[in-house]
Amino acid sequence: MIGYDCGGALMHNPGFTRRGITAGADRTVLEGGLALAWTALAQAVDEGHRARLLRRLADRK
Repeated sequence: MIGYDCGGALMHNPGFTRRGITAGADRTVLEGGLALAWTALAQAVDEGHRARLLRRLADRK
């Protein structure tokens, strides 16, 4: 979960939307995306993690 300062506004209303176009909100989304990318990369390059995830995927089919 990522979050940014929405000034106490409730989600999905005009006040929340106004806060969503700030530099702080942009930074939060970019940092969250970067964290997700690093996590995926760490899983992909670690043979043990990768094998475990591929086994779990095969088990779902």
